[in-house]
Amino acid sequence: MSPGVVDPSTDLSSDKALLAANVCVWEWMPGSEVLSIKARGASVLPDIEGDWRLDDLEPMLDGLSGPALKSVFRADQKDTRISFTLGLGDGRDLKVIGARTPDGRAHGLIFDANPVAESAGTKSSKLEAVFQ
Repeated sequence: MSPGVVDPSTDLSSDKALLAANVCVWEWMPGSEVLSIKARGASVLPDIEGDWRLDDLEPMLDGLSGPALKSVFRADQKDTRISFTLGLGDGRDLKVIGARTPDGRAHGLIFDANPVAESAGTKSSKLEAVFQ
């Protein structure tokens, strides 16, 4: 096979990778001010999947995450890259990554910030760094 030519027998689809990674895709539409969060395959984060106005999503978030989420999608944001941690009211943390397009839309992935369960017999410290 020639370099740069994909072997059709290799099924390396993005949907399969997203499903295996247990992530959701998201899209921000500035005109409607709607954040759409959708799973690929099985439901990944059922409590937040769907189409949301930011004010409607905010009560599900921890106290600081609501204003932070709104600031990310402000129309005057210049940075095209998006990467932040979103805290849910139940204590879970989600990682949100993506990019903004020149027309103000944005797309990306959202996933559990701590997805790996510790293996049985693995010793780990429950200590976390605290910066003052």
